[in-house]
Amino acid sequence: MDGSEYWTSKARDAGRTTAAEMKYMRITASHTWTDYNSNTEIATELNITPVLGKIQAYRRNWLQHINRLPRNGLPRIVKLQTKR
Repeated sequence: MDGSEYWTSKARDAGRTTAAEMKYMRITASHTWTDYNSNTEIATELNITPVLGKIQAYRRNWLQHINRLPRNGLPRIVKLQTKR
């Protein structure tokens, strides 16, 4: 997850990431796709937070960190310039 604050995330990539994650979670929980268990049921059973949720939280924390920096801090200057 290091550097994930800079990754561009598209819906296609998010779907693939979720599909791969769920494939391994189903194997770990000893379920097959024919068992008709929902993704949330399996994640709850394994007590796992989805990777995309962790990435979003990491990005949110990074933005809060940038906003706390002084106005002349380099990351904040770059953020302000990209908004225009």
